[in-house]
Amino acid sequence: MAITFGKTLAKPAAKPSFGTGAQPAPATPSWLKTGGDSHAAFAEQAAQQEAKKAMLDRAWRFRMQVNEEKRITFLDGSLLADGRLALLSYFEHSVQVNGKWHNFVCLEAGDENGDPCPLCMAGDQSTPVAAFTILDHTPYTIQKGDKAGTVIPFQRKLLIAKAGSVKKLQMIATKFGGLIGQTIDASRLTDKDPAIGGNFIPVGKTELPDLAVQLETTPEDLQPLDYAKELPRFTAKELIGMGVSAAPKGPGYSGPSNFNAGAAAEAL
Repeated sequence: MAITFGKTLAKPAAKPSFGTGAQPAPATPSWLKTGGDSHAAFAEQAAQQEAKKAMLDRAWRFRMQVNEEKRITFLDGSLLADGRLALLSYFEHSVQVNGKWHNFVCLEAGDENGDPCPLCMAGDQSTPVAAFTILDHTPYTIQKGDKAGTVIPFQRKLLIAKAGSVKKLQMIATKFGGLIGQTIDASRLTDKDPAIGGNFIPVGKTELPDLAVQLETTPEDLQPLDYAKELPRFTAKELIGMGVSAAPKGPGYSGPSNFNAGAAAEAL
């Protein structure tokens, strides 16, 4: 006997059809980078971070307050055959970065990419300077960290001299046969004097190996600084990425003269 059911089983619902033709991909918003542009953006950010690190990871510059005197010893500054100082010179900009003053090597005729100096474009005038390595004999007490309270008896520093100071140092070098090992008492009497001092009084000259013995240090600690590290030459794009601003100057100055990074970037 055949068995029958009162209801017929319903057929499974058909799956919705999405069509067989290829659908167009949604348009990429204009503000999103794709492909090589995305990788270039990350590479540029990494380069800017490295540039900022290089800017901060440098030796201190020798400076004095008004009515201050310090004893220093030059670790370089030999004489050429004609008696002139063997200068390491370049053009420098003094600019603001995040409200603090920093110094940058001027790109002059342009960087390795052919881009012009953005600071010169912004109207900031670069200054020719000469670099020396000196030993600052002023004791320094570490204020923070695990070594807080430790007294550092001397420090190697970068001394940056403008034309007037170079003339004074040349006179001392001519008289004493160069600056290497020459100890000088430098003083800054007024705010019109350079930050490195306006008066230089020779005290004596010591061979660097003998000076190392006197200071109970090694000759390696009395070598000139690595100028490639201490005076890095950033590219125009790296300078723009660090947000530099041109130094305020001129008679009647009453407000900040900000470097227009956007305008300079558009010009590159």
